[in-house]
Amino acid sequence: MLRTEDTIPEKTTLLDLAEQYFGVDSSHLPTEHGLLFEALIAETLRIAASSVSENNIVCTVCNIHSIQNWTMRKTRWLMPQKQDKLAKMIGDIVSNQRNSSLSLIGDLIPLSQGYYSLPPERAVPIKDGIFLLISGRPTRRFIEADFNIRINGISRWIIETSESELSAKKIPIQQQSNYIGYDPQLFSDPIKFIEQCLRRKDALQDIKGRDTVYYLGPVANRPGIQWSRSGMMVLSLGESTIKICKSPREFERFDHFLKCESHTKRAYVPLAESQVMRTILSMDAAVNKQRIVHISKDTNSINVAFDFPPPIPEVRWMAALGGRLIHSQYDAQIWQFPIVISEEINKLLNGMWLRVD
Repeated sequence: MLRTEDTIPEKTTLLDLAEQYFGVDSSHLPTEHGLLFEALIAETLRIAASSVSENNIVCTVCNIHSIQNWTMRKTRWLMPQKQDKLAKMIGDIVSNQRNSSLSLIGDLIPLSQGYYSLPPERAVPIKDGIFLLISGRPTRRFIEADFNIRINGISRWIIETSESELSAKKIPIQQQSNYIGYDPQLFSDPIKFIEQCLRRKDALQDIKGRDTVYYLGPVANRPGIQWSRSGMMVLSLGESTIKICKSPREFERFDHFLKCESHTKRAYVPLAESQVMRTILSMDAAVNKQRIVHISKDTNSINVAFDFPPPIPEVRWMAALGGRLIHSQYDAQIWQFPIVISEEINKLLNGMWLRVD
């Protein structure tokens, strides 16, 4: 009999429930209690999305309120005295773009007016024999189709398989570069990344009238990204100097630019929001001031401490790797990953030009 007091049930009880719910062996479930709880919520959301979806000509869609309410009804017994906390957790697991969520990894696709679409099913290679499963369908459907599934909280992996086997089972392969949005191997050199950003054709000659501030560079004992009106990090590139700046616009948001200046011209090259943090990291590396991350390990997991918010595309890949944001204070973050993908974490950090402590 499952307990219903104001706590998450004891670990063994929750693990037994998860085995039955997913249809997988306990060895393919997360061992950390909170991660297992999030996995159950995510799976219930997938079941809800499949259950309440409406079919139209283009795709299968579901309303956010329908799937959240459906999930709330099915899981409220887990936290009977903390319904507000449970409702927030459900909402975050659907759509949080700064932590692992179903919309971030691609299991749900956000549309307009509160609707979500179920995605085309596909698999993304992580390492030999391991692929990220992208699907809004419940896990049991894949177990019944003879797939070997490992649950990593919100994300799911197909394990002990190959591209040819997946293709034979009609699961398309999406390459990592396409999934993230760019190929990290093409920009292993931070200078080349900055040069690629400067090739945009929509540069502005000036941004007069704006309260512009400049990126200062890493500052000891101060997490996050520091900006200043006077001091700034400068990169010399040929006859030009490069700086990163930002200027305010409506609703407390900012436009970011690469300011490229020489004796004969000045240009402000816009940066897409998804590029800003990666451009900052490339500038740090280009002037030999790489940021430092701290890594700690235990038997089952690896923790990575950042003193800045990682770039948006990398956050998506971190979630795909089974990552979970376990602590956040100001702009400092600690992410936890399964120990089995330590090598992939090192590749991820190297691709952001970070130094590991």
